[in-house]
Parts: sequence; C-alpha cells; structure tokens
Amino acid sequence: MRNQRGVTLVELLIVILIMVGVSTIGFQLFSYSTNMTKTVAAENELQREARFLLETISNVVRDGGKITEDSTANKTIIADKLDQAQIVYDSVTETLTFIPSNSTLSENISSFNVTEKPISLNRTKMAYSIELVLQKDDFQFAVSTEVFNDLDKRVRY
Repeated sequence: MRNQRGVTLVELLIVILIMVGVSTIGFQLFSYSTNMTKTVAAENELQREARFLLETISNVVRDGGKITEDSTANKTIIADKLDQAQIVYDSVTETLTFIPSNSTLSENISSFNVTEKPISLNRTKMAYSIELVLQKDDFQFAVSTEVFNDLDKRVRY
C-alpha cells in the first residue's frame, strides 16, 4: 500500500493552513490599502476646499473688498469694492455662502476667524489675517493667510 499515489490528510491540512494564512495576509493588505485610499481622498478634498475658499475670499478682498463682523447676526461679511456682500459666513450654521448665486461654498467649517490690522494711520491700507479650519468626519485641516488691500484704490460708483 505504500506505493499508492495521493495526498495524505496531514499534507492536505498543511496546504489548507498555508492558504488560509496567505489569504488572511492578502485580505488585511487589501483592507488597509482601501482604508488609506479613503483617508487620503478625504484629506485631499478638505485641503482642496480650504484652498478654494481662501482663494475666493482673498480675490474679493484684494480687489478692493473688505471684511466686517456683524455680531448681532453672528455673521462675517466679505463685501466687494461696491460694498455689496459677496460672501457671508454664518457662525451659527457654520456655513460659508456665496451671495450672488446663493450657493453654499462650504458646510465643513469648524472655525473661521478674521483679524483686521490697519497698516496706515488713516486705516486706508488694511491687512486681514484669515484663519480657516475645516472638519469632516474625523479629518481636520487648518489653513491661514494674510490678505492686503488699499482702500484708497477702491472704486466708488
């Protein structure tokens, strides 16, 4: 009976154990890479959104706009050079809204702070320090910038 061809039960069990081990390692690597892809995509989306928001606000301010706080309505208003509100941040709902199209720019804002710094004695040259923190799920991204404008160069119609 020793000359019979075939696989013994012990050999079959060893092969099954090796395949289970390799499959487990492969599944864990796949699961880890999928989670990392989702994490990186979420972080990139927050970074893209933060850069877009800062660029939009900066463009309005650099073009002669100004930033004012309305503490009674819990709103920060970014107005253009014609003093028309362009962007409004509502601290109660934590949303940033683009007024001309009434579209929400972001609902992921957890903090939006603006500090006004006069550069000239007559307050015609201003620097605005803008700090923005976005949060979505477990991810948070903070960004800040300084924007300068010269109120003497604002066009009045």
